[in-house]
Amino acid sequence: DSADVAAVPARRGVAAAAEEPRRALDLYILPSHLTRGDKSWQIRARRIRLDTARVEIDRFHVSNREQELLLDGVASRSLDDSLTLTLRNFDLAPFAQVADRMGYSVEGRTDGRATMRSVLLGGELSADIAVDSLSVNGIEAPPLRLVSRWDFARNRAGVTVTNRQKRDTLVRGFYAPAQQRYYARLAVDSLDMGLLDPVLSGVISGTRGLASADLTVQGRGREADLTGRIRARDLSTRIDFTQVRYTVPEAELRVENNRFRVQGATLRDSEGNSGRLDLDLDLKHLSNIGYELRVSPREMLVLNTTSLDNDLFYGRVYATGEARIRGDKGGVRMEVSASTDDNSTFFMPLSGKSNISYADFVTFVEPPQAEQDIVTRKKLSFERRRSAKAEGGSQMEIALALDVRPNVEVELTVSGNTLKARGAGVLNLSINPRTNLFEMYGDYTLSEGSFQLSLQNIINKRFVIEDGSTIQWTGSPMDALLNIEAVYKLKASLQPLLQGTSDRLTADRSVPVECVIRLGDRLTNPAIAFDVRVPGSDPETQAVVANALASPETVDTQFAYLLMFNSFMAENGAGANLGASVSASTGLELVSNMVSNMLSRSDYGIVLRYRPKSELTSDEVDFGLSKSLIDNRLFVEVEGNYLIDNKQAVNSSMSNFMGEAYVTYLIDRSGTLRLKAFTQTIDRFDENQGLQETGVGIYFKQDFNNFRDFRRRVKERFTNRKRQERRAARRAAKEREELKVEN
Repeated sequence: DSADVAAVPARRGVAAAAEEPRRALDLYILPSHLTRGDKSWQIRARRIRLDTARVEIDRFHVSNREQELLLDGVASRSLDDSLTLTLRNFDLAPFAQVADRMGYSVEGRTDGRATMRSVLLGGELSADIAVDSLSVNGIEAPPLRLVSRWDFARNRAGVTVTNRQKRDTLVRGFYAPAQQRYYARLAVDSLDMGLLDPVLSGVISGTRGLASADLTVQGRGREADLTGRIRARDLSTRIDFTQVRYTVPEAELRVENNRFRVQGATLRDSEGNSGRLDLDLDLKHLSNIGYELRVSPREMLVLNTTSLDNDLFYGRVYATGEARIRGDKGGVRMEVSASTDDNSTFFMPLSGKSNISYADFVTFVEPPQAEQDIVTRKKLSFERRRSAKAEGGSQMEIALALDVRPNVEVELTVSGNTLKARGAGVLNLSINPRTNLFEMYGDYTLSEGSFQLSLQNIINKRFVIEDGSTIQWTGSPMDALLNIEAVYKLKASLQPLLQGTSDRLTADRSVPVECVIRLGDRLTNPAIAFDVRVPGSDPETQAVVANALASPETVDTQFAYLLMFNSFMAENGAGANLGASVSASTGLELVSNMVSNMLSRSDYGIVLRYRPKSELTSDEVDFGLSKSLIDNRLFVEVEGNYLIDNKQAVNSSMSNFMGEAYVTYLIDRSGTLRLKAFTQTIDRFDENQGLQETGVGIYFKQDFNNFRDFRRRVKERFTNRKRQERRAARRAAKEREELKVEN
């Protein structure tokens, strides 16, 4: 708002020396008006006389159509002089500037009168003021009445604040001007806990709940002592940085020496998981309120953000550990040490540039959407820096130490391609939004996962990440060190590679083939290498295949061709019939892939493929189905290959059908304990090729740093959950007793 003074005419003069022995200044304010915002105020005064010992105010009047303030009387050291303030429907805003600086928006209307005698000596005060339509930050209060009566026997003013609706006394106390002593006791019920938000601005928001308070404040001058208790119920608030809402069914705040403390309160997330809450709020210096918030979650939701909340990293993470938030007007520091729990997902959109070139016949460029994502993140980063500089004042520092376990699914976006994985590692993150600092340190070892390779909507394949792949951070998250190997498995005939060799017949039928992609070096400039493997083949065939794929250019070409057409590409100069058959099958392969992609969804995959026969091969049909069930606990994978005739059989026992099926059930959500059953056709190059083998087994996998750590983790896994909860409750009770002894 801006003030616009239209006219403030005044006449000033010095009183006659004969009438007044002291020098005085007379100020006359003629009828004028002052405009602020959308309101125009009328201002006038008959006379204001100022001298060295007293101030005489003759009807200083401020009003508009709805409001009126009148100040009249004499301010001096004499008890014979008094100053009276009269209010009529007057807005509280001018009297609430101190609260406004603390983040509280106070609104309301006042009616009444206050009179003070011997103003310049801190004399007698009496008042009777009614407050209506009072609200603090939008929280409505009942109509109040403030009454002050002078106690001549004790030489102090008694003060009471009552609820005019219920006629309850909310505040009772006194003020002794001569000694500058004061005392007040506040007793309120159903106090809205949303009043905490301005005090902890930037840490929590959207606080809801009610509290009953019994507080006492007493002191002399600026030395105040606040004591009492506050009992909160159904308290709910959201942590700004993590966007997680927590509830506290019941808690007691002890107030001693201007400090509010909560110890050992039960904290719950939206799914009922519980933890421990401790709070220490220091009000000794109202101009610089300090606080410390400690949360000890146990398998609780600790992160619930999207890319709109934080473009650096986001997700839905459950964890066990401890979080500590300390702050004051100068800044906020958040320290988190936790290990991840089940059902967690974590996204980090990393991007870097690379030179990917397969062969002369086709060249792929990075998807434009990835570039757009980079531009968007850079824009958000710039806006964060600009807004941080503009805000000034306090800042936030965040230190995260995360023990990431295989029970969390991590999703990274690398050069526009999605990497989903599970693994283990200890990651340390340092974040300062004001300075745009985001550093990350630690090694993350991948135990399983997938890499979705998508190039120009022509190739869209899901590669399975090999166990033991790693991502290492040494500072900037965008400059991670990659050591990732991912495999795409398919079946293809070796015939185009083994033309003219003695193994030509055995190469006719489709055999397992692996397309391998290796990501290395820095993310900002990764080294990408390709390989093609034929697992399960005999040494002689392996040698022939290795000789056919001797040069990197040939490997790149065959890699791309296999991904596009599920077939090796014949060398230049191959037989016309073979070349014609490969060319004829190319269109069908492409159509089959398009149909499979159209039928597949994010939660299941369908493969349908047909290869026409040639002079040496039969008509061939491939099919496959993959589906996750029971909340991603049961995985079913079925693959099959059927030959119209059996002309390629190596032995008489070989069937026209080759297939495999895998059923995996995660006994625990982290996947360390699994039940697995399978049936598959033997595709090794031996006398059993083409026969079926079946098996079932239980798998247990546990990562650990040493034997002691291994024993602890196994014990935690197989210990009864209720027994664990009882032990945790006993530990919490013991900690509370120790804190009571310390206090």
